Amino acid sequence: MNVHNRGNAKALIERMRATHHIKDGDKLGLVSTGSNKTSVDENNRELIVIANTADVDLDNEDVLPQAAALDYILRNRKVFAAHRNNTEHCVGTIRNIRKYPSEKNHTAWRVRLKLNNSPLANDTLEIAREGGIGVSIGFQAIEAGPPTEEEQRKYGNDSAVETVIRRWSWLELSTTCFPANVSCQTLDAQELKGATDELLETLITKGRISEEGRKFFARSTRDSTSTARTTKQATLVKPIQIELG
Repeated sequence: MNVHNRGNAKALIERMRATHHIKDGDKLGLVSTGSNKTSVDENNRELIVIANTADVDLDNEDVLPQAAALDYILRNRKVFAAHRNNTEHCVGTIRNIRKYPSEKNHTAWRVRLKLNNSPLANDTLEIAREGGIGVSIGFQAIEAGPPTEEEQRKYGNDSAVETVIRRWSWLELSTTCFPANVSCQTLDAQELKGATDELLETLITKGRISEEGRKFFARSTRDSTSTARTTKQATLVKPIQIELG
């Protein structure tokens, strides 16, 4: 499922800028991906998620997975819920990041993350078991611009790509609540909120998540969504980038 955020983009971008001490004028962005390839390693309390696929986002920008610099994120490794970068919202650590589906055919990133034992991490695990967890990458664009002639040939004459992010630094990885059972082709913000609320309400009724967790994920979905769209694909859904700022 794809979520394209504009309403809360500025606040998220500025929070990320302050957290990572990025100077004004440097371009930052967020790209969110939901995937039915997310899985749970119950024995080790780990999630395996797919991040930043190679598809073009709704802003007609292509954030190339193979263009990522991993140095920063691998030094930090902390995973937070909904880009709330504080101890209260830390849900785990990154164990490893691998090219997906293979070294030669690199169209996304496969991330294995270890959940901690905090109440919010417990809620994250329960939501993941229900198939409702996606991930969001916060990044700094290092090199970007319109497609070159060679890139345009790759995209095709009918391509709507306007900007290619050719080099970027991976700053953050966050978990987000993306219900995976939505199968319609288009979904507006209210429908997404409704699907999220329904999933969370089911889990709270079954006693599987806390009331605090339900409120947090419901609020973060509401705050981060102004328009939304879903794309039905066999294995992955393509990413949606929150506008660069």
